[in-house]
Amino acid sequence: MTYGEGQNTGEAADEKLRDYCVRVIRFLSDSAMDPHLYFEKKLTGDVTVAETTEELLGILIGLVEWIDETYGDSPGLSGPDQSLGRNGMPTLSLLCAPATRTAGLVLACGRIRTPDEFRLVSGLAENASIADTDRSIIERLLADHEQA
Repeated sequence: MTYGEGQNTGEAADEKLRDYCVRVIRFLSDSAMDPHLYFEKKLTGDVTVAETTEELLGILIGLVEWIDETYGDSPGLSGPDQSLGRNGMPTLSLLCAPATRTAGLVLACGRIRTPDEFRLVSGLAENASIADTDRSIIERLLADHEQA
């Protein structure tokens, strides 16, 4: 099963979002000077105890802002993007681009929860510069939403 596939409840989606956050934290910990894994342990702990989707999104937004400040437009995200894409997860490049950040957060959640989120994801589907891995997630989320 790929990221976000077959989810029937918000709880399953939150687990997918939790997993996504932990993968992003590991990328940041690997790229930062974190020899004792303090950073990774602290943020992973925060993700583990988060009780709501909004708390998880708050953590993810903070991580994305840090990535954006650290990497900007550098090609340093290509490795993590490929790894995330292989696992059916949205790319960090999508989340870091200001024009696609909000819709990218919806993809990271693995589900469309509101009509506004549906409009965001639908608009993202029309963007020609979206990576194929992100496009497949968009198509799946739109199909899942229409079936619900």
